[in-house]
Amino acid sequence: TPMPVERLGYPAELIKSLLSDAFTGGGLILFTGATGSGKSTSLASILAARLKLFGGVAWTAENPVETLLHGTHGSGVCYQTEVPRDEDFGMAIQRMLRGAPNIIVIGEIRSAKAAAQAVLAGTSGHLVLSTLHANDIQSALHRLKSMLVHEGLDGAFLGDAMGAVLHQSMSYARAPDRNRRVVTVSPLIVAGSRNATAIRAHMRGGEFHQLSSEIERQKRVLLIPGQAGGML
Repeated sequence: TPMPVERLGYPAELIKSLLSDAFTGGGLILFTGATGSGKSTSLASILAARLKLFGGVAWTAENPVETLLHGTHGSGVCYQTEVPRDEDFGMAIQRMLRGAPNIIVIGEIRSAKAAAQAVLAGTSGHLVLSTLHANDIQSALHRLKSMLVHEGLDGAFLGDAMGAVLHQSMSYARAPDRNRRVVTVSPLIVAGSRNATAIRAHMRGGEFHQLSSEIERQKRVLLIPGQAGGML
């Protein structure tokens, strides 16, 4: 079962942002990091919390299924499916779209076809949640753009599709009763951000290096205690 969002290790202001209604119009929320960084755990928690908060229908395509999500979450429902091969993600997403879900989950973007379908779905009013192996936000966006171009799509689609990118790493700290999960996260929230227009323009132009100052600004607003009064 998914971990409650309050136990993720994400700061409260970041959780509040990810659970806002700014994402109800669709877009891609991407969780990035190395293997073992807790990306899938974070995705499952945010998905379950959004279903409880807003209701709706979510479909997943995973290889393999990592967290049991199938069933009801508040007034929302999740249908979980496992695809046998990475090459089947694209077709699975196309099938899911016929059922008109509010949310689509792609366990991990590993193929160009999956990347293309995720981005296209994100631009057509669906909220898409997925993970991507990457060292930081900028390299994740570079990799995603390369996949889109490989599939014959314009890399500028990223600027229209992206709702948020969360890059995280995870460690464990000793505590008296149990090992405590410690997550370090770098956020780039696009939907609902006051700088959304500029962020999208940089993404459309492939100017990912220009996003560094915005990532640092969002860290101050969303992650540092006492800075929560700042505008996202």
